[in-house]
Amino acid sequence: MRSTVEDLIAADSPLPDPTRRLAISDVHGHLDALQDRLVEYGLASGGGWSGGGERLWFLGDYLDRGPDGLGVVDFVRRLEIQARSSGGQVTPLLGNHELQFLAALHFSRQARDRRSTSWLSFWRRYGGNDEELRSVTDEQVQWLSELPLIDLDDDTVMVHSDSDGYAELGTTAQQINEVGRSVLAGRSEDDWTFLHQLLTRRGEFRSPGRVSRFLRALGARRVVHGHSTLGGVFGLDPVACTRPYVYADGRATAIDGGVFEGGSLIVAEL
Repeated sequence: MRSTVEDLIAADSPLPDPTRRLAISDVHGHLDALQDRLVEYGLASGGGWSGGGERLWFLGDYLDRGPDGLGVVDFVRRLEIQARSSGGQVTPLLGNHELQFLAALHFSRQARDRRSTSWLSFWRRYGGNDEELRSVTDEQVQWLSELPLIDLDDDTVMVHSDSDGYAELGTTAQQINEVGRSVLAGRSEDDWTFLHQLLTRRGEFRSPGRVSRFLRALGARRVVHGHSTLGGVFGLDPVACTRPYVYADGRATAIDGGVFEGGSLIVAEL
């Protein structure tokens, strides 16, 4: 599927605006690229938050496929604290790669059956870094385990995956997030497998009817997501992979530029 000009929202040379709402997704360990993009948008400087009262969402996948996933985790954690003290807001969400990382960590240590071993193999197959699994701290694990699955701001739903399965977990963001945290706090591999399947589904917002039902269930008008790369999954031309892609009659916006594929980190102004 190819893009048209009408399907794209340009995000070039943003003007300063203290009320901006922005989102970025699928950093995948590319810490330097992330810092450069946030500096470009006036959200970070000197390794810290400089966005004042602005609001920024991270839509998951901080880890794997890149050189410094835990560095990204620590940077986002720092921004979250600093933004709060400045009257701003940084809201990080859970991606499927965080779940895969945590599953490899928890279940490979127990290694009670063949399925426990398969979590580790699966995580490695999709860019897992063994050194990060060995060096992750308890504090980082706790932060990752408490990340919300979804956020609803005004009329906009923010999620990692282009999956309507989130609505299977509840009818409000609070309910959905409570289920997610409960799964990650437990050690039921069946529950982890179910949540992982939800977070790895994709393409379900391409149907206007399907995304409309999803949004109605949550009382929202549009959804912004990462997970599915604009080049590899949506099949857009490379030049189009530097801007958010709006589809499904304007109800869905995809923002994963595929940085691990050589693409861009997209900052979307909401």
